[in-house]
Amino acid sequence: MNSSLSPSRAFFTPETQETPRPLSQEWIPLASYGNWPHGERIQYLDERVAQALVAHFKGLRGTWNRLFRRVPVYLGHPDDPHFAQDPVHQDGTPYGWVMQLEARCDALWALIKWTPEGRMLHSQGPYGYCSPRWVVKAIDPSGR
Repeated sequence: MNSSLSPSRAFFTPETQETPRPLSQEWIPLASYGNWPHGERIQYLDERVAQALVAHFKGLRGTWNRLFRRVPVYLGHPDDPHFAQDPVHQDGTPYGWVMQLEARCDALWALIKWTPEGRMLHSQGPYGYCSPRWVVKAIDPSGR
């Protein structure tokens, strides 16, 4: 699994001057089950695959990595070289961290520990979905 899971979100312009709340945690659906086209490939996610992601996250290697590099929640994908030139994906500020994963009956869910800014963006921003990023492997000989 890659070291980041990123909500696919563009720009945020605060409409109010509300004081951010302290860090809080919230379960959110990270990725629904199904077939998701990505360029020439299809990302396939079902409960079995989600359980494998959770097992990796909770395993020794995943736990060890999180001790030194927490799994951040960004606006866009600033950690993905494919988006390096896209200004929407330049903000490398972590707005939260993935604390836990669960494979539920409908989706892969994540417990997010929000920063005050992340909490405000998530609750008041015009962002409709998350765009998680992880390393995948081909499941058929053609590489699709």
